[in-house]
Amino acid sequence: MKELLTEIFKNAVLFDYNDEITDVQRQIAWIGNEPADEKTIAEVEQKLDVQFPTEYKELLKVANGFPTWCDAADPSFMKVEEIGYLRDIDPQIVEKWSGKGNEDIGATLSKSILVGGYQEEQYFLLIPPAEQGAKWKYWKFASWIPGEIEFDSLTFYLENMLEFMQESLEEEEY
Repeated sequence: MKELLTEIFKNAVLFDYNDEITDVQRQIAWIGNEPADEKTIAEVEQKLDVQFPTEYKELLKVANGFPTWCDAADPSFMKVEEIGYLRDIDPQIVEKWSGKGNEDIGATLSKSILVGGYQEEQYFLLIPPAEQGAKWKYWKFASWIPGEIEFDSLTFYLENMLEFMQESLEEEEY
């Protein structure tokens, strides 16, 4: 996870066309927050009554959140202390997507945990499994997307983010 985030952050520094990255972040090529400790992660797990997937905990132990690398490409990731159930943070979106014909999406949004994109155009959600031992789901979700975009894993999402960043940099010839 550390190597993947290092590459993402290195590319984010190159991609920063809005000058939102500080000089120090540029120098060290690191835009992530300080790592979260085990105690903090455990407290949030207890508060939400879940056990986070291993790869999400690994991300938190490397960088406890990080900003988006450009305006609309991907959501930022929140500090673990700031995350919560989407139904508590944005009940209107859960209600909107719980209407007739969208009951399944609404039910999934209701149990999802918002870990990225708070007050941004799109969210990144962790969805706990319905049964013990089943896989977590990872969604990028926005009202303007016709449905969710599901990723097989957080690592797969981050790898896609890195690939998109690298392709964008090549096209722009930074």
